[in-house]
Amino acid sequence: MLEVYSLNEYVASFIGSNEVRDWELLTQVVARDCRNVLGVTVKVIGKYILNIGQTVICECQGKPGSKAGH
Repeated sequence: MLEVYSLNEYVASFIGSNEVRDWELLTQVVARDCRNVLGVTVKVIGKYILNIGQTVICECQGKPGSKAGH
């Protein structure tokens, strides 16, 4: 199981990051980190509601033993 109560803090830790600069990469990093913690295949769907009236949806899958988060 993955503890999700501190998910807001985890996502907020990427604000101002020089390494994660777009929604797609953020979704990949979350998938990678979840895969690393759980050791199983995970699927992450990021739904980002932008303040300009648009919604961005990114899907990534992390498989054990893979290097990328997708």
